[in-house]
This record gives sequence, C-alpha cells and structure tokens, in this order.
Amino acid sequence: MFSRAASLKTARLQSTHRLRTRQRSGARSTISLREMGLIFISVVLFGLSVVTGYEIKSVSKEISTYREELKAFGEEEERLKGELARFTEKTRLEKIGRALGLHPPKKSQIVHIK
Repeated sequence: MFSRAASLKTARLQSTHRLRTRQRSGARSTISLREMGLIFISVVLFGLSVVTGYEIKSVSKEISTYREELKAFGEEEERLKGELARFTEKTRLEKIGRALGLHPPKKSQIVHIK
C-alpha cells in the first residue's frame, strides 16, 4: 500500500515538474506575434470570402430578376409592334376615314409650295 501511495506521489511530482518546466521555458504556452498575425490574416480572409459569397449570390439573384424583366419587356414590345401594325394599316385607316365622312383630296385642293 505504501508503494502505491509513493508511486502516485512520485507521478504527481513528475507531472508538476513537467508543467513548471514548460512554463519556464515558454514552450507552446504563448502564441508568437507571427502566429497571431497569421491567425488574424486567416480570419480576415475567411470573413472576406463569406461576404464575397453573399454578394455573389445577391448579385446573381438580381441579374436573374433583370433577365426575367427583359424577357417580359421583349414580349410586350412584340405585342405592341403587332398592335401598331394593325392600327396603322392603310385599308383600316381609309375605312375609318370614310365612316367619318372624309375623302381623298381633289387636285384643286392640293397646293404645291416651291
């Protein structure tokens, strides 16, 4: 029993001695300035990558929205071109003019300006 207690005491003393030796020598108990700089740069780069990823997703969504709007405007343009062609059709305009009592001008009504 005494040998077991003695061995535990010896192990405890050796452990304490190793801890004190490490603390005195400074081995891995503090972070060097270079390591702190590397950690700081790593954190900054990680933060920038997260922000950049978010911005890319945001801009991508915005571009997608603009493409949908552009497609809708293209369809609207085609519809309006069809309406314009229909409304400016010569035979349709002549028919409406006759219904309103209009007629083509006579030669005597035309005045040429020189």
